[in-house]
Amino acid sequence: MIIAFKIDERAKKQLDMILESGSYRDYSDVIASAINNLALLHEEMGEGRSLVLDEPQRSATRLAGGPGQPELQLPQSGNRSSTPVLVGSYLLHRAALESANRPNGFAPMPEDFFVPGEQVPIDRWLFGQYSKLLPAKASVRALANLEVRDDGLDLESTASVIAGHAAALGQYLADVDRRHHLQRDDALALGFPSSAEKSEKSRLRYANQFVGSLNKRGVLSGLLVDLKLVNLMDTRTPRIQLTKPGWDFALLHNPVLDETEPTGAKFTPEERSFLIDHIHDSVSNEAFAYRAILRAILACSDSPDALDAAMKPHVPHRERPITRPFITTQRSGAISRMADLGLLKRDRSGVRVTYSVTPAAHNFLARVS
Repeated sequence: MIIAFKIDERAKKQLDMILESGSYRDYSDVIASAINNLALLHEEMGEGRSLVLDEPQRSATRLAGGPGQPELQLPQSGNRSSTPVLVGSYLLHRAALESANRPNGFAPMPEDFFVPGEQVPIDRWLFGQYSKLLPAKASVRALANLEVRDDGLDLESTASVIAGHAAALGQYLADVDRRHHLQRDDALALGFPSSAEKSEKSRLRYANQFVGSLNKRGVLSGLLVDLKLVNLMDTRTPRIQLTKPGWDFALLHNPVLDETEPTGAKFTPEERSFLIDHIHDSVSNEAFAYRAILRAILACSDSPDALDAAMKPHVPHRERPITRPFITTQRSGAISRMADLGLLKRDRSGVRVTYSVTPAAHNFLARVS
């Protein structure tokens, strides 16, 4: 259906600003969402002339519009601290989750194909392009907020909605990076949809990598399932749900999502400790990758090239040989995740980079040896 209408210049500029946020596909998407939200407001108001928002969780639910419909951004109560971009985005807030009931339980943990201590070939490590953990935090927080309002989450539409929120967060964090001169490894916006990419392509990448997608074999893939924070519940629909560790991680306080002004820290010590313990106990291939890299660094293979060479014992013999760039990607991705967890540090001198282990890494090695 096509409907033509007139608007003034100010309204056109406002439409353009909303569209540039990356949360909507086109003008029709913005207008349809606005009409849906206005209809819901009229329904809430009934015969009255005002709307009192004394039930923030209920209002957020009603105004969300379900997967595929960005929620109406309403003013939040003054006692809820948040970064400016998160105000009004119930998907990234923590407050409503602290007292939330989960009548539907949790997804079962994904199957582990390796036992603790078993040798894991480098092509079975987590995919190297999953190189940042902060997007995983944002995604499990969003999934947790959606789950307390629904008895199951359609994978495709849910991933699309979360990617839209991640795009808005990424734009804000890029500004934080500029203000605090955070570059390279320390930048907060890395991994989130980027305005430098085409909006749709950028959000699709995020949806596939940091929420999940089905591969050609109908198997759920992505960082969240690889870390066993989510699992597939119904392959026919398909639907996803958080595991118990995924829910617990979502509830933990985060310095980016839950503080008024991010200053550079990606995770709290509690979050890092939680993920390290979870990986040690439940994610055997990731734990093996950490152990292999840390031991190589301690054996003086402390540069990118030296580490790539040290990974050769973990390269399987295949009919089609594994390439050097793939080894580099796998090693680099694991290094970045380990840096996010505080297991190692990068020391840069011009273009040269070396790695050093931290006390947390020594503790990790002592546990898995």
